[in-house]
Amino acid sequence: MIKCSYCQEVSGIRKTGKIRGKQRFFCKYCNRHFTTGKNQEETVATQKDGITIKDIAAEVGVSISTVSRALNGSKEIHSATKEMILRKVEELDYQQHYIATSLVRKQTFTIGIIVPELKTDFYANLISGANEILRPKGYKIFAMQSDESFEHEIANTNALIASRVDGIIASTTFETKGFAHFERAKEKKIPVVFFSRINNVVDAPKIVVDNYMGAKMATEHLIERGYGKLGFLGGSDNLHIGNLRFQGFMDTLDKHGIKSQEKWIIRTDQLLSDPHRIILELLREKDRPDAVFTMTDTIGIHLIKCARTLKIDIPNELGLIGFSDYIVSQYISPSLSTMRQPTREIGMEAASRLLKAIANKNDKNYRDNTTTVLMPELVTRESTDRVKNRSRAGTPSRQQ
Repeated sequence: MIKCSYCQEVSGIRKTGKIRGKQRFFCKYCNRHFTTGKNQEETVATQKDGITIKDIAAEVGVSISTVSRALNGSKEIHSATKEMILRKVEELDYQQHYIATSLVRKQTFTIGIIVPELKTDFYANLISGANEILRPKGYKIFAMQSDESFEHEIANTNALIASRVDGIIASTTFETKGFAHFERAKEKKIPVVFFSRINNVVDAPKIVVDNYMGAKMATEHLIERGYGKLGFLGGSDNLHIGNLRFQGFMDTLDKHGIKSQEKWIIRTDQLLSDPHRIILELLREKDRPDAVFTMTDTIGIHLIKCARTLKIDIPNELGLIGFSDYIVSQYISPSLSTMRQPTREIGMEAASRLLKAIANKNDKNYRDNTTTVLMPELVTRESTDRVKNRSRAGTPSRQQ
């Protein structure tokens, strides 16, 4: 009597052919295969990866290459033969050896995506957009976050290189000052595409929103709402997109002949590590701005919390607009006006450009250093809704 090696059941066992001279059985209770030992009474469990492509070929009576073509979806074999092979693959619970297959093909069908953080929905949406393009092509994603650490970004890139990913999509950290780790990936014939936070150093495709124009639109909105003492809060000048947003802000002030005081413009990475202290210092100034454009929604949300602590009325005493449109921005009170980035589209475009780079990685004449720029969208909410709030308070509203 044959006993299952896993669950010890003796009923519900059926023969499924022989492998390497040993009788193979299937247990319907635990849904596993096993083979018998020398005495037919001893049974030895077979690991899923114990069945090879050679065993499948022997069972079906075809060549190893025919089985390989069937597993890879080739149209060069007869449909009936393919169906017979696939049925036997399922019956024997065969699992392709992933590492061996990737070494033969010189392709792992994996893509590494490096993002600075996953605390907000912003980068999750970018990854989701990329996955919409990559998954139908058979690619799997390794998503890694750098926690706004340059050191972690380098470690993540090196880990992806060691894992032999087919390509890398990356958004850099606030701390990033060098790009040798990405150049190293390119030297290994691993194409790189940058999205959201890009740079002008690495020769690679870049997908980004129009940060300069978005900043101009945000600043124009504050001016149209009647604010005239405008401030800016953002990270240091290490970040390319931060520089563009700041420049858009300053150019719009110049266009309208508005002067901003130096103390109302704060550009420091401490807004990431200690935002409340810096923001509270600004808001406690006797001569403070009456509106602020923040480089990100995260800074804008911190500002709303600080204003609430100091009982500053947003938007009547202080107007505020951010950049990105995190999901929390519409639910915080007051809700945050912002510049919405087309995150899904950015991720999709980055993935499409990477697939093209992968297809051409062995072409010495292929070069793609172009930047695709997508437009942001102004989303107005309570934090700049000055007219509406005055109307609620009994003051006649006026058209801007």
